[in-house]
Amino acid sequence: MHCLTGLAFCITLGIVMGALRNECSSDPDCPSTHCCVTDYHGKYCSAYQNVSQPCHLPGHSLHTYHCNCAPGYSCQPMHLTADASLAQALHQVEEILTHTGYGTCQIVV
Repeated sequence: MHCLTGLAFCITLGIVMGALRNECSSDPDCPSTHCCVTDYHGKYCSAYQNVSQPCHLPGHSLHTYHCNCAPGYSCQPMHLTADASLAQALHQVEEILTHTGYGTCQIVV
């Protein structure tokens, strides 16, 4: 009985380890539009965020966007615009997004 349990464990472990991706070991192994990410899926190339796309502000440890902003861009707090009647509500939304660490990629000048 113990032998079968050990065998089942080894087979399951082999299947899981075989499913891990191993596309890269560092950023140069990926196209210039991607970075090398290591997580529970293995090592793989993931796309950078570009201008006006969402990103993670510095100092926040969110992991939705693995590569964050492409070279030449930086993550900046979001600034929403609307008519005066919505200004206060949009300011509150901006504050919440900034506090949680979300921004947008902007060109570095």
